[in-house]
Amino acid sequence: MSGSSGGGLAPAAGPQPGPAGGSSSPATDPTESVRKAVNKVTDTVVSGVHRVVKPSVAAAVASTFSFPLALMVLVFVFLLAQSRVDRLDPKLRMRPEATADAMLGFEEEDQL
Repeated sequence: MSGSSGGGLAPAAGPQPGPAGGSSSPATDPTESVRKAVNKVTDTVVSGVHRVVKPSVAAAVASTFSFPLALMVLVFVFLLAQSRVDRLDPKLRMRPEATADAMLGFEEEDQL
């Protein structure tokens, strides 16, 4: 390793040349600053989750998640069935299509 000088040194700080040879800085590249902000938020959230969520608790919740999942599926099936029943109901089929048609305005007593 006598041929390499300064082995293991970090690259110099500052604008680095981009793929086209020009310099790309966060001030001129808004996507880079957004990407850095998103990465920072993601890292903060992940580190917070690692501190709060215990693996044993996560495993227990995952094994008992069947009830909320079944309830969600049941509600979804109910909404689908209710939509079909509503379409077949003759009273609901005769309702006005637009909400503006269903609105009634107030009139003064002297105009009645």
